[in-house]
Amino acid sequence: MKSEAEVAMRLLEKDSHDKQELVASLRKQLEDVKNINIEMHSRLQVRQCRVSNKQHEFLLKLLLVLPLWCLPAKPASNLRQRIGRDHRSGAQLA
Repeated sequence: MKSEAEVAMRLLEKDSHDKQELVASLRKQLEDVKNINIEMHSRLQVRQCRVSNKQHEFLLKLLLVLPLWCLPAKPASNLRQRIGRDHRSGAQLA
């Protein structure tokens, strides 16, 4: 009876040890997944920023080439003058 209890105790200790190793392994995997998730989120933010900048540049270029004749005469001439002046000086539109 005593030897059976010792065998059972060893089996329980081995099972407990195996489970502790499994928990440690799963924690490591979780940490790796968290790090990958953070990296992917950072990459996504960078890409979204690039797309946003490209869209902004496209809209600015589109604004520069829009046919200004569709605007009322006086504001269009003022806008044309401002664009010409800003373009020559290298300034950005506000």
